[in-house]
Amino acid sequence: AVRSKSSSPAARTPKVQPVPSKYLRFLTLSECLHKYVVKEKLSNTDSVYCQRCKTYQTCSKQMLLEKLPPTLCFQLKRFCQDPINKRWFKVDSYISFPIDGLNLSSYMHHKKVENGNVPQLYDLGSVIIHK
Repeated sequence: AVRSKSSSPAARTPKVQPVPSKYLRFLTLSECLHKYVVKEKLSNTDSVYCQRCKTYQTCSKQMLLEKLPPTLCFQLKRFCQDPINKRWFKVDSYISFPIDGLNLSSYMHHKKVENGNVPQLYDLGSVIIHK
């Protein structure tokens, strides 16, 4: 065993803390995708200057899918920062996902869906879990 030369508690605290129980839960892939595409209101420091009305305007941003690939890969976030104490911890939530028929039309840009582009349905090919 290797011992640290410093005996202060801060030096012995690991960088990655155990997962707080409020973050340990079961999620679906749909919930994860919804969190990814939800509209986010930007802070006042991110306001945009409007040339027409000559004032700073608050704005929002939203991520949507524009085009779907033949093969789709997801990489899920493994670490998260607690907003209160600013410590990082490993996310150990269990994610359930459909074996076949994953439809991503509700996560796509609405104009692409309305123009007759039929969204692809995805079937699960494989899962890799790093521990």
